[in-house]
This record gives sequence, C-alpha cells and structure tokens, in this order.
Amino acid sequence: MKKILIYQDYVESNNNAHLLVAFQIALPNAQISFCDVDDIVEGCLTFEVDLFVIPGGEDLYFCEALNGLANIKIKNYVEQGGLYLGICGGSYYACSHIEWKKGCDDEICEPRELSFYEGTAHGPIYEFLEKNNPSHSWEQVVHLAYGIEEKKTGTTLYRAGPFFSEPKKESQTIVLARYADLKGMPPAILSCCVGKGIAILSAVHIECPPSLYKKMIYKHKNDSYQWQSDRLIKYEKEYHCDRDLFHYVLDVLDNVLNET
Repeated sequence: MKKILIYQDYVESNNNAHLLVAFQIALPNAQISFCDVDDIVEGCLTFEVDLFVIPGGEDLYFCEALNGLANIKIKNYVEQGGLYLGICGGSYYACSHIEWKKGCDDEICEPRELSFYEGTAHGPIYEFLEKNNPSHSWEQVVHLAYGIEEKKTGTTLYRAGPFFSEPKKESQTIVLARYADLKGMPPAILSCCVGKGIAILSAVHIECPPSLYKKMIYKHKNDSYQWQSDRLIKYEKEYHCDRDLFHYVLDVLDNVLNET
C-alpha cells in the first residue's frame, strides 16, 4: 500500500495517534496522512488512495459529521474499488445497525448509513470490561481464532468494540477472526465485499501491540491504572509477533490490491 488516509474528527480521533505510529512501523514506505469531513466532501478519496481508515471513537461523532454527502463519497470510493478499514468505532459505524448498551437508559440502537456490513454490531462486551461495568475501564486482552479453519490464535487489545451478528449465508462477507474467549466464538473481524471494493471491520484494536499500549497508560487521574497495568503484563506475556493480527489484516488488504 502506497497511500493511506486516516479519518480525523478532532474529537474522538485525537486519541488515535498510535494508529499513525502503527502504520508507520508496519508500512515505512507508505504515504500516510489524515483527512476530515471537508476533505472527503471535496474529493480526497480518489483512485490513488489505497486505503481509507476510520479509527476508534464514539461513532455518534462520525454520524454527525459524515451523514449525507460525506458518506456517499465514502461509499462511492469503496464501491469503485477502494479499501476501507474500520477499527472499533469505525467498525460499529460500518454496520447497518448498532446496538450499544441495549436495555440501558443510555442505549444506542440505531441504523447506520454506510451499511458495508448488512448486520448488527453489539457492544460493549461486558465480560471484557473492568468489573463488567462500562463506567470502568473498557480494556482487555483477548484472543482471536483466525486463519484457515480458524486454527491460529492471536492476542490483541479490546477497548469496548462489538461482536458482530453472523453473516447471512448468501452474503459476500467472510469472517476473518472470531473471539476465542467467548461462548459460540462470535465474529470479531469481518471482510465485506462492497461493489468492486472491500471493507474490513475490526472490532478490536489490532493496531495496538503491547509496546504501543504501554505508552497509553498513565497514573494521572486514572482510577483504572492498576487494571490497565495488569492487562499490560498479561498482553506482554501472551502476545506473539508472528501472530500479529494487524499484519494479518494488512496482508489480506494487500492481496486484494494485488488482484485488482
């Protein structure tokens, strides 16, 4: 991949500097830059862009900025052969429906415009949260089954992402990875055919290995410092670079580019 654009909304995306670093490490020769809603509306998503990324964050900010013309531009880019990667919030945003904290007073159960995946993103996964409570830390170290017949297991970082409803048999959606830690092993990473392009939805932060997660943990005003520190120890112990899920997904995207 030669040119990558990462969506920036100046609110949620400010917490995703590690994503830029991850791409710079994985693809040192790529041109990586940020774009915002104005850039998208003005036509930045051209055939020269190999990959468009919407990172983690609260997707209501994405809806407010992108609904309408910007989403039409994003859809057109992918349908004409572009590649989309949605991580955590960006994966919720790319489903046709979202169910966040369903049954709670502040639930968000709504349709979404992009609808790259004709299914539902359900979250957060309470089993992964500190004290099983969304008012505490959302971070956990989780294991995904992936690869041929899902026989490989990789360790990655969870931060309130969803699990996805199972793809319909007639759909052109492939499950790239499943939550090995959950009963029934629901989908965690999907690859969806969208016209001539592909959208990959990753519920987990595959771009954040232990070395980057460590840089994100501070004591200052952090009631979950001990929880996060314990997650880091677990992550460093169980992570294997030869089973890095970020590189696995990048390889999938590269294969798509080489076929076009």
